[in-house]
Amino acid sequence: MSANNRPALNAHQYQRVLESIANQADIIAHLAMQSAERLSETDEDMLLFGLAGLARQIGALADEASGGQIRGGILEWQCGYPFFESNGGAS
Repeated sequence: MSANNRPALNAHQYQRVLESIANQADIIAHLAMQSAERLSETDEDMLLFGLAGLARQIGALADEASGGQIRGGILEWQCGYPFFESNGGAS
């Protein structure tokens, strides 16, 4: 079936797509952060930190749109999971 002939996604299908985006963005963010931490302060590590930040933003947006089923809200994505359960401490 071609993409033009597919039926519209239902709410559950949209949620699964958004959850997949959030999960993959989380993996990208972790890989970029781990790589950046191994480098000294160079342009390359700054690029990787930037990539990690963008991936966290994408993941947070997808997670929020899916009802926060992956990690929660923007604070968990930006500050670590589980942010609220740890009273804001390190994850």
